[in-house]
Amino acid sequence: MRGTVDVNRGAGDPIWEYVRNQASATAPDSDIRLPTEREFSELFSLPRSAVRRSLLRLERQGLVVRHVGRGTFVQSKNFTTPASHGEANLPDASPVQLIAARIALEPPIAMEAAQNAVGADFRELSAAIEDSVSAVNLKQYETADERFHLGLAAATHNTILIGSMRLIIDARLNASWGRLKEVSRVLDPDRRAAVRDEHLAILDTVMSRDGELASRRMMDHLQGVRARLFGGPPKSG
Repeated sequence: MRGTVDVNRGAGDPIWEYVRNQASATAPDSDIRLPTEREFSELFSLPRSAVRRSLLRLERQGLVVRHVGRGTFVQSKNFTTPASHGEANLPDASPVQLIAARIALEPPIAMEAAQNAVGADFRELSAAIEDSVSAVNLKQYETADERFHLGLAAATHNTILIGSMRLIIDARLNASWGRLKEVSRVLDPDRRAAVRDEHLAILDTVMSRDGELASRRMMDHLQGVRARLFGGPPKSG
């Protein structure tokens, strides 16, 4: 059985960095399909032979797995995480502070995602929305919601933005945030439908490469989240 691999090992290889970003932005048991060799070649302006060597090295390290006819998938559980990443270091932020931070951070992330996302990112975001629709309890729904927002950060292919989004997600583990979610009727069918439509609108603008509109759609979504959690109408963007 393979052990975990240090997240810094392989730095400098753009394919390895891409896989690491995908692993750090998703849950360990997520089924993340990678771009094809041709897509990687176009994304990083590399010859197919170089892409093939990188993927083979990753496969030997146990960081990706190839399934004939299905594609290549990230093995997130085989990446170690930074030692500082853990509950003891979670930020002690109030729900109000958390929403304010999300409003400051996530619209630019959506803009960057529209400029840098590839096919695998679109598939991951679509799968996250599907998971949120099929969720039958609060935990499943929250996991799907986190998957969407982390997937959007991963689509930027910017390690700073991915790390910042991970910090936001970790802050949501705060007990007061959890209680607020429980009492705000997150699983109400009308609220779920509204969030689904907002996520779909964001994904549509990202796929259309319209960064400015993606940023506005994310702002609309977060203002809607704030209104649903704290009451009152969303502020116009």
